[in-house]
Formats: sequence, C-alpha cells, structure tokens
Amino acid sequence: MFNMPDLQIFDSLTHPTPEGTWLDSRYDHLCSAEALRRQMDEADIRQLLAVGMGESVGGYREARYADWVRTSIPGALPVAYCDPSVFPSSGPELRARCRSLRDAGYVGIKLHPRLGGFTFENESLADLIQTADETGLFSMICTYNYGKGLDLDRLSLGRLTKLLNSLDDPRVILLHGGTVAALEWAEAVRMWPNVLLDLSFTILRFKGSSLDADLRFLFRTFDERICVGSDHPQFSLVELRRRVQEFAQATTPDKLAKIAYRNLDRFVTESSR
Repeated sequence: MFNMPDLQIFDSLTHPTPEGTWLDSRYDHLCSAEALRRQMDEADIRQLLAVGMGESVGGYREARYADWVRTSIPGALPVAYCDPSVFPSSGPELRARCRSLRDAGYVGIKLHPRLGGFTFENESLADLIQTADETGLFSMICTYNYGKGLDLDRLSLGRLTKLLNSLDDPRVILLHGGTVAALEWAEAVRMWPNVLLDLSFTILRFKGSSLDADLRFLFRTFDERICVGSDHPQFSLVELRRRVQEFAQATTPDKLAKIAYRNLDRFVTESSR
C-alpha cells in the first residue's frame, strides 16, 4: 500500500510577492513569504516554483525578485516574468538578457498572453523561447486564455502547435494544461518530448466536473509528461496535496511520483546544468 504522506510534491506554480499583495486583494494575506512558508509546512511541500507576475503586481522587480525568493523561501526556485514587447526581439541582445536572468538565479521565464497583451503569433516569441532554452531557462506559457477582448483564434491550440513546430524542441511548460481541454492538449503536444503539460489551477478549479475523468486518464497514461501545481494564492498547497492524493487510485505509485515530483524536478535539473 502506497503511503500517501510520504508523497513528494513539487508545486509548479506559486506567486509569492515582496509586498505581499496580489491582483485580487482578497488573496493579499496569502502572498507574503511568511504566508507561503506556512502553507509549505502545512502541506509538507518542500519544493516549488515562485513565479513573478510583472512590475504591476506585488512589488516584483526583475533585478531583485530571484534573490528575494531564494533567501526568503527555502525550497523555492524563482521564475522571471517576461513581456516580449520589452525584451530584445532577437540576436546578441536577447541572448545577453536571457543570460543575465540565468546569472541572477532564475530557472525559467513566465509568458502570460492575457497580461502581456500578445498572442502565439507574436513575431519575437519563437526567438525568445528558443534563446531562453539555449541559455538554461525553460519557458512557462499560460494557457488560460479566456476573457473580454482576447483574440481566441490567435491563442488557440492550433496556433500554439504552429509555434512549437517552428522551434528546435526547447523545454516548455504549458501552465494549466489547456484547462477544460486538457485531454486534447495532451494529445496535441505528445510529439514534443520537452513539452510538459502542467495541471495547476485546472486540477483544483474543475474538481467534481466531467474533467475529472480526463485527468484520471492522464494520470494513468500520460505520466511522463504532466506535472501539478496549486496556482497559489488562488488555491492552497494543502488543497493541491489533497487533490493529487485523490487521483492516486487512478495510477501506480511510480507514475504518481513522476507526476507529483520527478517530471518537474527533471526540468529544473536540466536548467541548472
């Protein structure tokens, strides 16, 4: 019998902020380093990604966030927020910018189409993702693309696969796994071995829906290519642990360990080389 309290979980998506504030003020009390450390203790989660959301959120500053994360939250690894419109579009300047992020202690970059106002057809996106990978940074791309004023066609799975086809197989984490279309997204990205389908937010937001059946299927058959996260502060780390344990019966202990920890740990290890 698999001993569930011993299950290691690597949370793919948390958002601690230096000022302890968030996009939605209802969650402000959860965003400080101290509050996140408490959640880590309560959930017995020892490793996570701490992801910046740009300078308009919580006092994020690219030059300081990585050091703040590493010194304030043991076990947390920092990911830089990246707006393609303010990054060099290509060439030596882009490579130097990515190297500076790596040297500052970041392990990856976060690309957020809704916040950044760009689509998967952005002309500089391919060079940015490829160069980041070549300099030791993986890319995290938000796939929750719902809202007023969004060009859903240019944020579709089809446009994303076109983008991936233009790249030389860099390491990419698709945050939220396409949300309600997780099964379709899993099938579509199967051909890219360095793309990881992340289930943060989705595994918690749609609890009890018909999506549970699709997630059980993925836990059973797609264990090499998925990871899990809370999307803190909207969901807690304790909620994440409980939810992951609910899916234990859908798969084997070895597969569950890959999904909960090993797959994401591999991504981070490759970034540190």
